[in-house]
Amino acid sequence: MKVARWSITLVALTLVLLALGSRPLSAADDPPRKGTAGPLPESVKYWVLFRHMATLETKAAEAEKRGEDGAPYRSVFRLNAKLTEEQAARLSSIAADCVARVEEKDREALAIIRAARAAAPRGHLGPNDLPPEPPAELKRLQLERDELIDAAREDLRRAFGDKEFTRFQGFVDERIAPTIRRQQIPPAGAPLSLPLPNRSTNRPLPPAGGGNH
Repeated sequence: MKVARWSITLVALTLVLLALGSRPLSAADDPPRKGTAGPLPESVKYWVLFRHMATLETKAAEAEKRGEDGAPYRSVFRLNAKLTEEQAARLSSIAADCVARVEEKDREALAIIRAARAAAPRGHLGPNDLPPEPPAELKRLQLERDELIDAAREDLRRAFGDKEFTRFQGFVDERIAPTIRRQQIPPAGAPLSLPLPNRSTNRPLPPAGGGNH
């Protein structure tokens, strides 16, 4: 199966490959090819952003359970994107709501994938086999998934106002998008390798064009 665009079915294809015993695609496996890989869709950029924020919130809650300060995790994007307290709160709320809604779609997709796995011969791929085409229902779920993320982005635009949103979009394009091009696009619930703060200090995101960590 050729993967020539960033607008591949992010959850469906990754989980189908995992369910059938193959490893997920990564940037190293299938790097963008000149003339075939288009720019990253906004839904991909913002999904990685929102998922990173969800991971940071989880880390903050875990730190607080240990009696430590969770604020360094929650302030990563406020500091790096130079947001006000109000803007950071709106971003956090919109991100959390989007992640919850998208994960509902992903649970629906997972049920479909498990059914497809059960119907697959041998339940795994042979060395010369190609992954099966994803079930048609997954295309609908993917469209709905992307629409939820795009709607959350528009909610953020309305909350920030056009001028501040344009500035924030520059942050996403310059600091978030380059890390996605170097890494596997994570499905919901997958651990992220984007930077997290240590327990005592705020750790900034890597500069655009920087090396892998």
